[in-house]
Formats: sequence, C-alpha cells, structure tokens
Amino acid sequence: SVDRMGHVIDQILNLNRTNTTQITQDSTRFNLTFLLQQVIGELYSDILKKDQTIVLESDEAYLSAHEFSVHLLLINLISNANKYTPVGGKINVSVKTVDNIHAGEKIVLCVEDSGIGIDPQEYNRIFDRFYRVGGDQHQSNVLGCGLGLTIVKHIADIHGASIKLSSSSLLQGLKITVCFKNMKIEQGDRE
Repeated sequence: SVDRMGHVIDQILNLNRTNTTQITQDSTRFNLTFLLQQVIGELYSDILKKDQTIVLESDEAYLSAHEFSVHLLLINLISNANKYTPVGGKINVSVKTVDNIHAGEKIVLCVEDSGIGIDPQEYNRIFDRFYRVGGDQHQSNVLGCGLGLTIVKHIADIHGASIKLSSSSLLQGLKITVCFKNMKIEQGDRE
C-alpha cells in the first residue's frame, strides 16, 4: 500500500510539473535518440528482471521541446510496455524522421510490445485520469494508478504532438505512436 501511494503521489507531481508556461519557456533543442538511450538505461533493470528484449531503432533525431517532460513521456511509455509485457517478451522502440511536402518534417516515435494489448473499444478511455483497463484488479497484477498514459497524452498535447494507439502487427501487443509535427531538423544536427 505504501509503494502504491508513493507511486500515485509521484505521478500526480509529474503531471503538475508539466505545465504549458514552463514548457514554453524552458524548451531546448536536444538529441531524442540519446535521450531514449538514457531512458532505456534507467529502466533496464526492470526489463532484465522480466528477461525481456528491448530494441531501439532510431534515425538521428533532434527535437525542439521541453526535455524534462519528453523524458517523462518516454519513461511512461517504455515503463508501461515493460509492465504489461510478459516474461521473455519483446519491446521495440523506433524513431523515424519523415519529410512530407504538405505536412513538413515530423518525428515519429513508436513503442510497441508483445503484451496482451488493449481492446480498441478502450482506446478512448485509456488517457483518462486514474483509468485502468480492468480497474484496480488488472489481470497483470501490476502496480499502477492509471496516470501514466494521462501524463503521456498531456505532454504530447502541450507539444502539439498527436498520439495514436493500435495493435502491433510486428509484436501482436499494443503500439503507441507519438508524432511530433513540424520540428525543424537541420542538416548539421544529423552529423
């Protein structure tokens, strides 16, 4: 109960630390691939405990955003995949830069897993505060409070990014795609 309460408090604080004013004022340009490597390193002991395989495939991507909040977004996405992927399962993380004549440049981040996934009928509710598929008695017995994906959606919205849930055709679990639109990717930043 103490661990659960501590987790809830941490998540509520994280949600409140990511406000529009702070993000607008403190945005910087950073290497998203490097940040992903750091996050995977931070979560690697949890991944190892479940004997999972995690793969990162990334274009060299530089993002102009609030680094602390994007770090929280990545922690929540990868941690969520780890929690709901069974022992021996797989997690794939990918970043692609896409240059579209009509939409401009985009950075597309995907996190997909070999877990049980989510029924598409639940997609609309999954971002609601404190909502968990299956309620508190979630069949995975995973500690959670229903704020992780709320935080992800909040951070994506503040950055003008879109977020999409789907079934992973590669790993058969859940696939979450976050698309950061109109990010300037300068040639010098790719070196």
